[in-house]
Amino acid sequence: MAGMFNFAVWKFLLLDAGGALVWSGAYVGCGWLFRRQLEDVVAALSRFGATIGYALGAGIVAYLVFKFVRFWQHHRAYGTHRMTPTELKRRMEAGERLVVVDLRAPFERLQGCIPGAMALAYRDLDSVLPVIGSREVVFYCSCPEEVSSIRAALRLKRHGLTRLRALQDGFSGWQALGFPVDTPLSRMARA
Repeated sequence: MAGMFNFAVWKFLLLDAGGALVWSGAYVGCGWLFRRQLEDVVAALSRFGATIGYALGAGIVAYLVFKFVRFWQHHRAYGTHRMTPTELKRRMEAGERLVVVDLRAPFERLQGCIPGAMALAYRDLDSVLPVIGSREVVFYCSCPEEVSSIRAALRLKRHGLTRLRALQDGFSGWQALGFPVDTPLSRMARA
């Protein structure tokens, strides 16, 4: 933080110590101000301890069930929208009319991209709708579990498109298999 704000070390340490003092002092002050009320709360909890424990336990179980159901729904949706890098390469070589969309950040694209890929930010997804037509779209990103690619596919699915896929393992999976990569320099040489 000191480097980010270009502070001298002694100023940073002084402000950090002051912030820690205010933060801990607020909790100590609240405890001292409400010490009598806290004793009443502890006494009430001791009378209804088992009931409150059961209610908290039921709440935690309900929360965990909710999270599991959501995870299962997302897992099912994510599993049906993937394409392997090998399948993408085979289909590209066969001359199929695919739209390949690179959802990575601009600094990540400096490492290269899949040949013929269209660079696009997630927020600009709607602009690709006229380009797609009836072609199949394959998204790739650098996220764990292809989260951005799958979100993009699900977002365009709400617009009525059905031929949408996420590239399994993203760009790193493509690169790991030794498939061709366009680098910024190779794209400039062709232009």
